[in-house]
Order: sequence, then C-alpha cells, then structure tokens
Amino acid sequence: MLEIIPAILTNDPRELEQLIGKAEGVVDRAQIDIVGGQFAKNETIDPSVLENVDTNLKLDFHLMTKNPTAWVERCIKGMADRIFGQIEMMDDQVEFVGKVQEVGVKIGLAIDIDTPVSDLDSTILNNLDAVLLMSYPAGVGGQPLDPK
Repeated sequence: MLEIIPAILTNDPRELEQLIGKAEGVVDRAQIDIVGGQFAKNETIDPSVLENVDTNLKLDFHLMTKNPTAWVERCIKGMADRIFGQIEMMDDQVEFVGKVQEVGVKIGLAIDIDTPVSDLDSTILNNLDAVLLMSYPAGVGGQPLDPK
C-alpha cells in the first residue's frame, strides 16, 4: 500500500504545535522530521519536545540523524507511533530494528533518493511495518518532487 503522509520539518516548537493543529482533522498521521546536523546541515527540534503536546494524530518520526538507534527513546517520549531510521546514517540496521521492537512501536527504514533499494538489509524486511522512499534528498523541506 502506498501512503502519502504530511511531513513537518521545523526547529521551532511553537511552529511544530501550529502545524500539528493544522493537520488534525485533515489526516490521521503526520511525520515529524528530525535532522541532527550530520546527514544534512540543518537541525530540527528534539523529538522529546512533543512530550506535552496534546494531539490525536499518530506520529511518525523520521530520523535523519547520525546513529538513529540512539534517538529511539527520545521519540518514545515524543509519543511516537512509528519510527523511521535513515539507513545511510546507521551502523547496523538490525540493531535499529531491534531497538524499536524493544520499545514496542511500529518500525520503518528510510532510504534517500539516490540510495539503491538493495541497500536495505533483506534479513529484516519482514520485521518492518513500512519503508520510506524519499522523493528528494533528505534533510531540507520544500524541495521539488524528483520524478525518479
């Protein structure tokens, strides 16, 4: 199944709350993009800032961070329903999937637009709830959709 989910990329907690409010009642799920300054040069909010945000949305966290496994617990504090780790910044996809399984939320892996799908570890594909295929290079919002 193909699903298009609105993504929120911001470093301002107030803007994050406003954008979540706009999405409520329109969609059931929103993606919060987390950029840590290594994969892309910008940085966004820490997932844990959502700890006290009141929302009915299911929240995905897309970790475009160095060592996404280290960010999983922060996403749980931020009310994650599903956590995606960007494979290009992982040392071990199996370790990431195991950590997300341990905390009990849905698991996803994300691959950048120029990364071959074959870079996904085939031994864990059955453990995934979703794969996020980027439609433009990760880390900066507002880029045009790349048809490839």
